[in-house]
Amino acid sequence: MQIEDQDDVTKLDMLVSMLSNTGKSGFRGYVHATTARLPTHQMAWLQAFAQHSGMSLNKTIVEVLEVGIDQALVNLPKKDFRAISKASGEFAVKLTAGDLEDVSDL
Repeated sequence: MQIEDQDDVTKLDMLVSMLSNTGKSGFRGYVHATTARLPTHQMAWLQAFAQHSGMSLNKTIVEVLEVGIDQALVNLPKKDFRAISKASGEFAVKLTAGDLEDVSDL
């Protein structure tokens, strides 16, 4: 995949380039461990993506989740986008402060 203007690169473009071994990305910042139960078909796709790309399963899950979040946000009505963005900011402040007990109160 050739992308002419780097400003037009989407998170989906970056994921596709990583899955096809033509690109890579790095992240530095706070991270949080969580547990999720995934349907078998989703886990199978994630395992296949990770194996094919050489990325860890964790990195694969994070990258796929990032694309899903990005796609959901661009398709939300503006009112919902604003409400969810506000809540996300509030969660981020609490998470980075280590105030995990109060996150569920938002």
